[in-house]
Amino acid sequence: MGKTLKYLLLILFAIVYTFPLYALQDTFFVECLDGKERALGVHLPENINKSRKCPVVLWLHGGVNGTRQNRGAEVAHYFAKESDSLGFIFASPSGERSATWFDNIGIDNIKKSLQIIKKNYRIDTSRIVIAGVSDGGTGAYMAAILYSEYFTRFAVLSGSFELPAILGYPLTASAMKGKKWLIAHGGKDHLYSGNDLQKWVSNMKGQSVDIEFRYFPEAPHGLDYMPSLRDSLLNFFVR
Repeated sequence: MGKTLKYLLLILFAIVYTFPLYALQDTFFVECLDGKERALGVHLPENINKSRKCPVVLWLHGGVNGTRQNRGAEVAHYFAKESDSLGFIFASPSGERSATWFDNIGIDNIKKSLQIIKKNYRIDTSRIVIAGVSDGGTGAYMAAILYSEYFTRFAVLSGSFELPAILGYPLTASAMKGKKWLIAHGGKDHLYSGNDLQKWVSNMKGQSVDIEFRYFPEAPHGLDYMPSLRDSLLNFFVR
């Protein structure tokens, strides 16, 4: 075997084994109400059984004040290893300032993304989770208010329970009942008060809303607490 061929094979080997997860991702483009196409990234479990229905985690990323229309395709790798080991489909649509998780265009984007997933894969409709961080977590609250029938579980990480009310959609216990919730927050969140959230969660629990609440007193806004939350979150995704 010539040296050139050997080098080519080594390069090919390195590519395949350095990026094994990318081969398991599908990317779709959702035509939104404003006529623009936004990327939907879908990571499939490594040993997916096409005859078996899979749970789905639809993840809403944070920071929808930008203009990029492909963030979902990038974020779809976030729980790739866990998707492989636990056997759930992990999908992420793309939001941005003209299609937030709180306006008609962004909400339609979420609904169409879920329709695409249902059309292309065998999914367990009794185990569809909507989850997100920051703006994405707030988007999960909005989903419970406006289209809760699409999902069975809601995971909110560093989201705002107050923003929906500001937008004219107050989040009530009746909107949350009948679903399972996991809410996580940092005590040093500079955007959304952890103290206010604790009081609100206590009130919702008092009204028989099923909430698993994880509070991290020293954590800032975002996902710094993920190493401590990960096991609980994954258990919430698949149990």
